[in-house]
Amino acid sequence: MMAAVDMVEDMGYRVLEAPNAGKALSHLSDGQTIDILLTDVNLPDLRGPELAARAREMHPGLPVVFATGYPMSVPPELADAPTAVVNKPYWEEDLRKALETVSAR
Repeated sequence: MMAAVDMVEDMGYRVLEAPNAGKALSHLSDGQTIDILLTDVNLPDLRGPELAARAREMHPGLPVVFATGYPMSVPPELADAPTAVVNKPYWEEDLRKALETVSAR
């Protein structure tokens, strides 16, 4: 199975990779254009839903895709903007559908 970064790049997206939530927040705050946040739910330093909430404080309405190996629905507090869940393990087509769900692309 391909890594998520490779899959997303193969779909034509430009990817800013972050090894943890702290680095993701740094990317989000440095003025770069971010179109979609793709995050795991269980990060070592901050859970994915909390990362998404902080990201949306900086970028209101930012589309988010959560990747998880556990049953999950979109948290109600994040349902005000495009949000999707892709269950692990996933294939490129699963990820593509999730990204298309939250994207105008």
